[in-house]
Amino acid sequence: MTQRKQRNSSIELLRIIAMVMIVAHHYVDHSTTFVSALPPFSGEEYFYLCMRSLGKLGVMLFFSISAWYLCMERHPTARKGLKRAWLLEREVLFYSLVLVCVCNVLLPNLTSTAITVKSCIPTASGIWWYVTAYMIFVLVAPFLTNGLRRLGKQSHAALCVILMVMWGIVAGLSPIPLFHMQYDGLVSFLFLYTVISFYRWYMDDMTTKSAVLLVIIGCICIFGSILLMQLLGTRLHSVALRNMSNFLTSNSVKLPIMMVGFGILVLAERKVFHNSCINAIASTTFAIYLISDYPPVRTALWNSRFGLAAVYGAHKAILISLASIFVVCITCMIVDFMRQFLFTMTVDRHPGAWFDKLSEFVVTRHSLQQIAQSIAEKPTPHEHLFESHQLDDQADEPIPRTESNTSR
Repeated sequence: MTQRKQRNSSIELLRIIAMVMIVAHHYVDHSTTFVSALPPFSGEEYFYLCMRSLGKLGVMLFFSISAWYLCMERHPTARKGLKRAWLLEREVLFYSLVLVCVCNVLLPNLTSTAITVKSCIPTASGIWWYVTAYMIFVLVAPFLTNGLRRLGKQSHAALCVILMVMWGIVAGLSPIPLFHMQYDGLVSFLFLYTVISFYRWYMDDMTTKSAVLLVIIGCICIFGSILLMQLLGTRLHSVALRNMSNFLTSNSVKLPIMMVGFGILVLAERKVFHNSCINAIASTTFAIYLISDYPPVRTALWNSRFGLAAVYGAHKAILISLASIFVVCITCMIVDFMRQFLFTMTVDRHPGAWFDKLSEFVVTRHSLQQIAQSIAEKPTPHEHLFESHQLDDQADEPIPRTESNTSR
């Protein structure tokens, strides 16, 4: 049996930091303090706005760590993608069902019928947006990887340039939403995977100096823009300007976010060391997200006496906020260690065994084998393809021409 490669604790430490960033973002973003009108500008407010900006960087890092290694799989297959989704769904379903039961007892006023129904089908219902987007990505990743490899270096590079210009630069530097990129989701993950896979396959030679420079420039853009928009908005008495101070961090594919995240990931990947404690803590990071961002729990946590709305402006507010964030992370970590122990005694005694049995049952069905054979016998499409000048404008002009506009 092939021995599994030991995880690089530098990357696992980065995974932990990324999740702390995400929880810190939720602490600010789900508070009522910065929802409608910002309080008068101060050093304290600037600190919390900077904390808020870390969320999408955390998302970018958390996903990119998976993409960084996933794209290097030698033989990606649909079966492997399905098995990854199966194993991930066990944890997601476990927490959704446990949390909905606990919240119906302890937080009945925050647990609606809609949340209860969604919790029974968490991935499909999108009760956690990241889970839904990532699960779909895992399913399509084998096909995407094989397709990108067949594109070749030049076409892959051209695709990266188009995506970077359209979403990374034009939409990424705009204070208003463009190209439907106001929210993170599957499209953001596909974009990041396309860029990361190109670097890993054809470059992977960025110098340490260049990586550090990316991080520095990106941080200057992020934190500098927040300060500039706050000062300018205060000077001009413009609430709209001040409310837009986090526009460079509203999405995980904004150019400054990608610069900082990519630079940090390159630096972390080069620092190789192994620490079992760090790796164990990192294994709980996904659960920290699932527990702390479950809707009733999220509302109860961030609108409590330790939430930002309650402590903002108080003595040692920043210390109380940081302590609250770490307490939430540590508590969720302990809960997941108990979940891991339970899984070790039950479903993880033979991880993926049920999937293997179900998969074997499906692929051995005679009817499915006949369908697969029928598809394999179909001719390849090459003989039916058109040259560009033979498309009859139906691809280039999807709106049919009428007599009135053809006569012009």
